[in-house]
Amino acid sequence: MYLIILLCSFLLITNRVQFQEIMLEKQYECLSDQIRLLQEDQDYLKIRRSVEDTLLYWLEDLKLRRVQNLKRETYKLLSPVLFNQKKDKALLFLGILRRRPDFIAAEFVQMITAEKEGEYWQFYYSGNVTFSYGYPDFRRTQYTFEELTEFSMKRIIEDGYFKYNTCDVDHYYVNNKWFADWLREEHQEFLKDRIYSAPPPI
Repeated sequence: MYLIILLCSFLLITNRVQFQEIMLEKQYECLSDQIRLLQEDQDYLKIRRSVEDTLLYWLEDLKLRRVQNLKRETYKLLSPVLFNQKKDKALLFLGILRRRPDFIAAEFVQMITAEKEGEYWQFYYSGNVTFSYGYPDFRRTQYTFEELTEFSMKRIIEDGYFKYNTCDVDHYYVNNKWFADWLREEHQEFLKDRIYSAPPPI
């Protein structure tokens, strides 16, 4: 009797795990379709241009210290952009690849959060989560941006972007999870932390 109960428990757990794996794959397909359909949307194109211009402004004009590592690496804005219902908040993802493939370290995906202030987007970089992906088995072959995109999408799904076991977006995820007063305060410190080629004016 005990063995029958044990076997039934094992089968139940196995079926549950298999169902979860199938559901994650289904949610990944749903998110892929969502992003593919969005890529011709004007709001999608505008926010991507805006964040790319902002990154260059932070790097070259403001010379912000916390983004200077981008000059030493290869980076690219990945395809996913996750908007809320009103399209006044969004999550974006910056893939960062090492330029030295013999350097045993992690590749990164830096989340960038965005909220609209009037007609303009305000982007928050510092303080946001960074997904890191070490090289498996100390391989020296770099990941690709396509792999980083896939990893990030799966990470977001596992983190709760969709409602449990559905392809229905949980709007709390974009609306509330990643936006708080401390993030805005951190952004102000981020903007003050600059590299000067000469002493700053008194």
